[in-house]
Amino acid sequence: MPFTPFHLGAGILAKSVLRKRFSLMVFTLSQVLIDIEPGYKMFMQSKEDLHELTHNLPSAIAIALLSVGLWIAWERIRPARYTQAEVSLPVLLFSAFFGTLSHLFLDGMYHLDMRMPQSQWQIAQTTCGALSGTEAICLMMTASGMIIFSVITLAKSLSMKK
Repeated sequence: MPFTPFHLGAGILAKSVLRKRFSLMVFTLSQVLIDIEPGYKMFMQSKEDLHELTHNLPSAIAIALLSVGLWIAWERIRPARYTQAEVSLPVLLFSAFFGTLSHLFLDGMYHLDMRMPQSQWQIAQTTCGALSGTEAICLMMTASGMIIFSVITLAKSLSMKK
């Protein structure tokens, strides 16, 4: 699923629960980096497996560490107009690794060329109307995250008014 919003569901849910202990931007960066290979192969109309080089555990670890390195570099050189708070190293590491590992997990359920065991998660074969089971799970995570975030934000704003 190159660059699709479906993978962001896991990150949105994590952000809604973990708040400052999770970086949705670093999570998203790791998602984009891990999908450069399939995106390039699709663009070039390659006949090779789309998920050959970047969609395995050693590559996911390397891409997570690359995401952390790129983010640290960005924090050092970013223009003054980008004033988001610096992200701590533990948050960077957790967000990047959660990004690449959840990506492998979700793509493993969805794509046949990922070489996962046949017994893994039959839910990938089911459909919910036009969506696969995996896409439905991703959308449910997104919706859950948005609801949790909204409820917590509303509760905080109501408690501040008292």
